[in-house]
Amino acid sequence: MFTLAAGIWSAWGAAGGAAILLAGVSGALVFLRRTRQRRQTRETCPKCLAVGTLSAVMDGASPGLRVIHCRNFLTEVAGDAGEECGFEFLEHYRNLPKLSFTTLGAPGSGKTFWALQLYSHLIQGRYPGNVTFTRIEGPGAERFDQMVDFALNNRIAPSATQVSALPDPIVFAFQNHNRAARLRQCLVNLFDFPGEVTVRHTHSSTLRRRQLQADGYVFFLDPTLPAQLQGDALAKFVENVAALRQIPVGRQLDVPLAICLTKLDLLAAPHRGSSDGWVDRFYDRLRTIDPSGESLAPEVIDRRSELIREILPRLFPGWDMLRQAEGFFGPRWKLFPLTPVGLNDATSANAGSLVERMIEPYGICEPLLWMLDQNGAAVLPQGPTFRG
Repeated sequence: MFTLAAGIWSAWGAAGGAAILLAGVSGALVFLRRTRQRRQTRETCPKCLAVGTLSAVMDGASPGLRVIHCRNFLTEVAGDAGEECGFEFLEHYRNLPKLSFTTLGAPGSGKTFWALQLYSHLIQGRYPGNVTFTRIEGPGAERFDQMVDFALNNRIAPSATQVSALPDPIVFAFQNHNRAARLRQCLVNLFDFPGEVTVRHTHSSTLRRRQLQADGYVFFLDPTLPAQLQGDALAKFVENVAALRQIPVGRQLDVPLAICLTKLDLLAAPHRGSSDGWVDRFYDRLRTIDPSGESLAPEVIDRRSELIREILPRLFPGWDMLRQAEGFFGPRWKLFPLTPVGLNDATSANAGSLVERMIEPYGICEPLLWMLDQNGAAVLPQGPTFRG
């Protein structure tokens, strides 16, 4: 009996020791993985995504402040020395996770006007109280400061983005006050890419590769532009993302896509004469669902998305714009109605000018906040969500 009991205790002891050893090994592996993740986060450039090219320098304008400078060289073709990335930010933000969001769409689809209105909203604090956005100084912020002054103060519409090199992002330090959120803090980097990159660059282009290496995409559909141009651009985008990220055929991408129907104020001019009056009904239903364009309630976002889905066949007859995106992004895509100007009607006389328009932007912040929520920020109120 004593021998049997001793054997049982010995077996229990061995099992307990093995369990302790296994727990220790698992804990060590988790620690090592997190250590590697923190090191990679610390060494990754927010602009070009190079790893190990950051170095600390002293800020000549502000003695005592350490600035992180990226010395990576960007090349467009093999053998080309290229130019230095040169992106700089305060060392204070170096350890924060870095999320990149990029704009896509045909030239003239409204990407830049939306981005500058978003920039204006964030620096003015026009966002929900459960989060905070802090503007980070840099070339991107300086450029957008000038555009905000021209467009919103002097009423000069932004010109098409002309960028031959990798654009400087506008950068905000994001803080979430929801302690239960997986993502509490990060650097938000928004890249405004020229439309030419979307429609003409191949996946081997430096600009195209960086445009597609993002944590969320904002694709613009313009109701005033040809359907084929935009349908082909959306299909090409899906193909390029799959190739760049090596996503097997039939598998979905685990990155959010916000498809924005912009220039809603310009629907009236070409379509208001339709016999059944669908444009007026669309405006009425949109205002009924969300008169401000600022609601983050999941059911409101879903209803607005479904409303846009209903009118797309009228805007782009014969084109199923969403088929490939829906299959590739699965549940992680959504349609967003927005206009940087407002839902007030534009006549043919003032459609191209901001001077005579009342600027009341609609739906500006929602795409960004939704993408942050999709990346673990838990920004949106709890509630059911449905497909795009």
